[in-house]
Amino acid sequence: MSNTKIISELIIQFEAYEQEVKLPTLAGFAAWIHKQTNRSEIEQRIQIGNADAVAVQKVNELDNAIGILLGMMNKYARLYSKIAMDGLPLNTVEEFGYLAQLSSHEQLTKTALIAKSMDGKTTGMDIIRRLVMQGLAREIDNPEDKRSKLLRITAKGKKTIGMSYARMSAVSKAVVGNLTINEKQHLFAALNKLAQHHQQHEAAIGENLRKL
Repeated sequence: MSNTKIISELIIQFEAYEQEVKLPTLAGFAAWIHKQTNRSEIEQRIQIGNADAVAVQKVNELDNAIGILLGMMNKYARLYSKIAMDGLPLNTVEEFGYLAQLSSHEQLTKTALIAKSMDGKTTGMDIIRRLVMQGLAREIDNPEDKRSKLLRITAKGKKTIGMSYARMSAVSKAVVGNLTINEKQHLFAALNKLAQHHQQHEAAIGENLRKL
């Protein structure tokens, strides 16, 4: 292929890349090109509807393996978090998450805090109750709705979250383990893509699973 044709192909590819991202960058385009040119043969066959049973089975096995590994990493993260939070008035990583959310706002309704933490109402209320009992958060009247209460982080809560950040940063480093910087960047890109997918399609995925 001549240099002119290569440049023309790059222009076409960049236009396709621009259609998929909000803020195109040279580094992002390079990663996108790498992904496009390194798709597995199985992936290409599945996309064009030409995959046999063996190919589909390999993909299913890969899906299962990824699910198992994600579950394992979640267990390690929880284990390390519990060890790191020893001695703090926080018992779970969820409590840390709620308190961190609350620390970044002057005040929040309970419903808003639970929604930001992506929990169910019952679970969220239990976590909030524990934070209040520990003196890390306090309830105040909501001037806009007499039926509800607002939550604010307390001085004790601010001190606790300040101490927690350094410990949780150490947990993050422990979780990513021996990955290289390049591997971390690829893992972040993949997990970020996966997180956005679930944020957009959580309701539909849940509905499909209920039909099983």
